[in-house]
Amino acid sequence: MRLILLATVGLATLACDGGRPDQFIELHGQWADGQAIDFFQEAVLSENESGRIILAASDSLRPRFLGVRIDYDPTLVAGPGPYVGAATETGPVVLHVLRSVDQYAAAEYFVKNAAFDFTSLPTESSPILAGTLGAVNFIFDGAPVLAVKDGAFRGVRR
Repeated sequence: MRLILLATVGLATLACDGGRPDQFIELHGQWADGQAIDFFQEAVLSENESGRIILAASDSLRPRFLGVRIDYDPTLVAGPGPYVGAATETGPVVLHVLRSVDQYAAAEYFVKNAAFDFTSLPTESSPILAGTLGAVNFIFDGAPVLAVKDGAFRGVRR
């Protein structure tokens, strides 16, 4: 777990289908105490200095669940299909969950066991990143924290 300053991800462009964003992360599940997680936020797709592709979404107005980041190494995720969340933060695909600690800070959790299914990866001919995820059961220090039963994501390389 790392403490980080809370930063709001900039808004993505809206698609022309009635205001639904063309870049988003959506998750459905629950906290260990049974409280529902229904997260749908606009996302931003970027590339970091080491070449990892990052799709991030946040919502500073939620009291518990502040954001999600999916990142992957394009040299290890070669094509569409199923992938399992990495056991290390430098693995092929990584899921991070952002949760508030107090008014000014958040804890970022690295989730090791998410199941991803990439339906599209950005290429020279198509800028779209898309897929689904599920089977997330996050445990921290031996105690369950959250479970995500299903989700979807989409980003556009600009």
